[in-house]
Amino acid sequence: MAGPATLVVLLVCSLGILELNGVQSAPVVKLHRNPPPRRANSPHKGRPPAVRVTSPPSAQSPAVLEPPSPAPGPPPASPPPRPPQDPPASPFAPPPDYGPTYTLRAQTAAVRFFQNNDDFGLRVDLAVPNPAAPTTKVWAPWCATQKQMEQRVFVGSIVSLLCKAALPESGGGFIASDSAWAIPTGPVPTGMGYLNPAEYKAWVFIPDEKLPGADVAYDKTTIDLSLFKVMTTPCESGLVLVANCVFLGRR
Repeated sequence: MAGPATLVVLLVCSLGILELNGVQSAPVVKLHRNPPPRRANSPHKGRPPAVRVTSPPSAQSPAVLEPPSPAPGPPPASPPPRPPQDPPASPFAPPPDYGPTYTLRAQTAAVRFFQNNDDFGLRVDLAVPNPAAPTTKVWAPWCATQKQMEQRVFVGSIVSLLCKAALPESGGGFIASDSAWAIPTGPVPTGMGYLNPAEYKAWVFIPDEKLPGADVAYDKTTIDLSLFKVMTTPCESGLVLVANCVFLGRR
């Protein structure tokens, strides 16, 4: 009778024979032992926690597609030309021209004569009714006109009468036929002898229609103011009459 050892050998041999003959035994299922669930944030035992390493972003940015450039438009219009500018005032500009200065030479109730300090001759003021108050009188410069200067006999005889009244030592007078003095425009300094239009309320002259003609003298012994036209604005000609008084054969 075979013992236990003999039975074991026989069993092993039988299994080997089955393998060789293609008889396959039932599939063997390998069992894997699942590890126990681990707590969150708890590292593996004996193994350090895994560290995720991220690579740095690339220094080169991805290409960005830009929209196409718009087509160039028409060139901008040129600015309008600048208006011409006045030249700068010269620091050496001459002072304003106020005309000549005058000195009172003689005066009566009817007339006063002003001597031109820069030229030969006299300026004449006549006493006439004030246009704003006719019962009073004001001084009025005698304006120059072409017709008066042409008919110097008539006008000169009136001046001669005035010269004899204001300057008894004179032998008469006359007017200049080829010259007259300009009236200053704009503000004029006062108290310096200039002809200042702002100081006058009236201006006078003999109208053309009241001049009798060439070579006709004034034949009265007093001044007839009805011959004169009185205005409230300076002479239209911009000029005053130039008179002269004669002294012992001298002007």
